[in-house]
Amino acid sequence: MTSAHKGFWLTIAGATGAACFLICFKLCAGLGDAADATLVMLISAAVLNTPTGLAHERGRTTPPFDRLSILLASGMALLTLIGNELAVAAVQRISAPLTSVLQQTQVLFVVLLARIVLDERVTPRFWFGLLVAASGVCLIQGVPGPMRTTDGIGMSLAAGSAACWGLMAVYT
Repeated sequence: MTSAHKGFWLTIAGATGAACFLICFKLCAGLGDAADATLVMLISAAVLNTPTGLAHERGRTTPPFDRLSILLASGMALLTLIGNELAVAAVQRISAPLTSVLQQTQVLFVVLLARIVLDERVTPRFWFGLLVAASGVCLIQGVPGPMRTTDGIGMSLAAGSAACWGLMAVYT
C-alpha cells in the first residue's frame, strides 16, 4: 500500500470515528446536562489517548524540557481546549452529523496554512477534492427537513473548531 493510499484510508477512518463520536455525544447530551457530557468526553479522550501516546512514543528519546517545549505544548493545549469548546458549542446548536462534516474542513485550513506558513505547493488534485467536498456540503444544505434551517452560528463554531485542528496539524 502506498503512502497516498494509507493516508486516504486513515482519513476515511478518522472521519468515520469523528462522526460516530459526535453522534454519541449528541445522544448523551440529550439524556443529561451538556456540561456532564463534555466532562465525560474529555475524560474519555484523556483515558484513551494516554496509553496510545505512550505506546506510540515507546523507545524514542524523551524531548527536551526547555522553554520552547513548554511554549509549544502550551500552544497545543490551548488549541485543543478551544477546538473542543467550539465543537461542543457547535453540536449543541446544529446536528452532530453536520458538525462532523464541517469539522472535516480542517483539511482546507491545513492546506491554506501550510501554503502560508510552510510555503508548501498546492496541487490541482487538492482543488478537485475541495470541489467534491464543497459539493457535499451544498447537497446537505439542499436536503429538505430540519437541516434546511441550519444555524449559521453553529456552522461557524464547527468551522472554528476545524480551524483549530488544522492549525494544530501545521503547528505540529
